Order: sequence, then C-alpha cells, then structure tokens
Amino acid sequence: MKGLPCSEPPYLQTYLNYWNEEHNNDYPEKNFSVYALNSIGKTVCLTRFIRPLEPPQMNLNDFDTSQEQCVRYVSLIPFIECNKLYDHIWLTTEEMLNLTIGTVIDHSIALTCFFLALNMETWLLLGYGIPHGPTAYVLVREHDSNDVPIHYIYDVSTAIKYNVTDRLCPLQKVFCVINGINIWANIQTVEDMALLQFDFTRKSEWHCLFNNQPNSIRIYDDEGFRRRAACICVRSDAETEVLLVTSSRKPEKWIVPGGGVEPEEEPSVTATREVLEEAGVIGKLGRSLGVFENREHKHRTEVYVMTVTEELDEWEDSRAIGRKRQWFTIDDALEQLALHKPVQRHYLQQLKRSKLT
Repeated sequence: MKGLPCSEPPYLQTYLNYWNEEHNNDYPEKNFSVYALNSIGKTVCLTRFIRPLEPPQMNLNDFDTSQEQCVRYVSLIPFIECNKLYDHIWLTTEEMLNLTIGTVIDHSIALTCFFLALNMETWLLLGYGIPHGPTAYVLVREHDSNDVPIHYIYDVSTAIKYNVTDRLCPLQKVFCVINGINIWANIQTVEDMALLQFDFTRKSEWHCLFNNQPNSIRIYDDEGFRRRAACICVRSDAETEVLLVTSSRKPEKWIVPGGGVEPEEEPSVTATREVLEEAGVIGKLGRSLGVFENREHKHRTEVYVMTVTEELDEWEDSRAIGRKRQWFTIDDALEQLALHKPVQRHYLQQLKRSKLT
C-alpha cells in the first residue's frame, strides 16, 4: 500500500513503515501490513479499528448481553468475499452495521469490539486457517479454576469457539494479534498451535509495535530520521576485543547494543542506559565515533566507545528475553555483524581508524 495517502501523522508513519519493513524482512513467512485501507481510501494503522463498542441490546428483560449472543449476532450479518476491488479495505464496526454486510475481517473486528465492551481479554488475530486461507479470528483469554490462562478463538463465519490446542481448531498459523493500543507480531519458530505461547510480554516470542514502557516515545530529527545511540564496549584501553549481544528477534545472531533516544535524553545517556539493559555492563564512557546513518531503515545512530569495568551476572534483558553477551576480537565481530547487521560493521571500522589517529 505504498504511495497511498495515509491518515497517520508523518512521524508515526515513518516509524510504522520502519517497524513493518524490518519485521517482514526478518520473518517473510509471517509477513503482514500494519496498515489497512479505510472507507475513504486512506491507509490507517490497524489499531484504529479496535475499541470497546457496546453491543446491540438483545434481551427484552435483561440489560446484560452474553458473549454467545454477540457471536450469534455478528455471524448472522451477511458476508462478502474479498476481491481485487475490495482487498485490504477494512470497515469500522459502525460502518459494517450500517451496510449490514462485510468480510470475515470486518465481522471479526466487530466481535472483538463487542467483547472488549464486555470486559473480556480479547484481540483480533490475523493468521492462516482452514478453509479460509489468510483470515482473521477473535482470540480470547479465559482462566481455569487455578487461574491458568486458556486461549480460544472464535470463527465468526461459523460462530464456533475453539480451544487453540484442539486438533479440530481451524487456525494453522498466527501472524499477529491486535488490540486498540498495540500490535504483537508472532516471532516464534514453532508452528504447532499446541506449543504456541500467548504471553505477549515475552519479547523473544512476540515483537510489539509500541513499547509499553511510559518513557519509550521515539524521537526523530528534523529530517524524519529516528535518533538512536549505541556503544562499542571494549575490554581494555587496547581496544582489541568488543562485546556483542544476541538479537532479541534472532537469538542466534550478534549485534552491537543500542537503542532509541528518549525525550529530553542526551545520546551519551542513551548509550550508557542501553548497554546496561541489553548487555548488563557498566563502564567508562569515552569518545564518540560519530553519527552513522541508515537510509534504508531511516535512523541515525551516535556511537560511543565504553571501556567496561563491571559485568553483571544478571541484567534486565537476560532475565526478560534470555539475551546473551560475548567478547569477540575485532575481526571476529566484523564477521558476526556481516551475518545480521552489516551496517554496524562501520562502527568497528571507525573504531579501528580512530584508534590509529
């Protein structure tokens, strides 16, 4: 949907494009778009379609509407198949109710909105199912008597509820789940629904669009480049060994620790904070190697050198996502970065050059 007019503000559109492209490049078998076309032909983020919406009153003598009644109500609205003209267009629940017709996705959006109004734990799920192929379901989380979460999907076309571990469940693959504030992309390698985990707080299993931490607003410069900072952590002043960490989305790959600059934060502070969170090290911050531009992903990273003085046994990312760290010689680190983050090789090349001057 590139080139189409977008309803999102430019700064948000830049971030959405970057996040979506990076995810789809890393997980092409689970690719999806964070955008849909609305009824006036503009692209909008998928989260815009999800919000609590009071279901129609269905009981004459009781104001409470049950989830079963919501399911039946939605399933009775006529369906239309997607075609080339109608592809990628999503209707809001109000629009579908006014038209009294919609696609499986439109029906799933409506049921998700109704369930949210009933204070249920629910999400719109995009995935692959039988017999629809690429499609949408409504994911709900319930709890047994021991408070263990159990996950179900509703197929709006049949009004049937399935446990996701049921062998008769039509869901075969999960691309992402969506609510009104976030999108979580499935990055798990398992395909068996019985083994799939639905704990969206686990960064090694779900890649969220928006970081839920209150200070995680992304900062952009005047040209729309996201501002980042990173550290080349060296073992000694000789600068012959550097510390790399495993990627959160590809744990077998190694990267330079770094992240986004936060509001009212100096890049040097960002660099120090990120290496503590991602690598669990403390040290003496030294010279800046400069600002490195990545035009493909539209971000600029200021890179510093840090001489490590302390290595923690446990740190934030080691506990949260099992992130690992390892010392490499400069040449070995260059080889590792070539496999996953070739742009970061420039950091080390500049380190070597600056050491000689």
